Amino acid sequence: FEPGRLSKVVIPHQFHYYVLSDCTKSWADNKEGVKSFDTIVSFPPLGLMVPVTKEMGIKWPVKMISLEDYFLCKGCDSLNPGGHLIGVMLNNVLFREGSTGKQRERLVREKRVKAVIQLPSNMLYNIGASVSLMVLSDKTNPNEEILFMDASTLFVKDKRRNVLQVEEVLNILLHHYYALPDEQFDAGLIAKYTISVPVADVIAKEYSLSPSRYLMDELEDSIQIPEGYEALPLQDLVTINNGSPISINAIRTIRGRD
Repeated sequence: FEPGRLSKVVIPHQFHYYVLSDCTKSWADNKEGVKSFDTIVSFPPLGLMVPVTKEMGIKWPVKMISLEDYFLCKGCDSLNPGGHLIGVMLNNVLFREGSTGKQRERLVREKRVKAVIQLPSNMLYNIGASVSLMVLSDKTNPNEEILFMDASTLFVKDKRRNVLQVEEVLNILLHHYYALPDEQFDAGLIAKYTISVPVADVIAKEYSLSPSRYLMDELEDSIQIPEGYEALPLQDLVTINNGSPISINAIRTIRGRD
């Protein structure tokens, strides 16, 4: 289970005993303050919405909830002191608004987010959507910085599927965390694929947990802009259309030479 292998680098831990089961079945029975797990590694059904029941203990005023939101909400509360939660999530969980955004804001403010690793697209069978690996910690182990890694290009093609280069990712993570002496390792890979961001800077970015957003900031700082030109955020150039009809006069055509 590759998420488990990657998480062992982010959270060095000696595993003595493990259970392969549906941990959500124990969440509804957990009373406040009662913990169950040292580490939870999960792959919740991506994007699956389920009805909210009283037994779930969800306090949000919603009738439906994604299992990813439920996992993030109840999973952290089921950790023993010093425990960690590792889950594979759709990338839109990293920036989606609504209940997911409120959940993400809570996790960032409580300093529970330890690492976010963006994985290659088309990596999963029958799922073309892009996903990321999130590593969260218990309240007793706050994280002053969040590690972001963009591993979306670290893959090899296997017919129709992209296969993550796990050993390459592990090697970069090991050198990022432990600064291992290795003359054969290209230290430039650390700055290319990883960055540690203070929680305050993530809050300033409106709680976005998308690795590319922070690594792109580093890239933009190194780009030489030609004289007479100006770099603008994409959001200043485009407008999101929510499906409402728009006038043809409101559409601006951009030519290749513009």
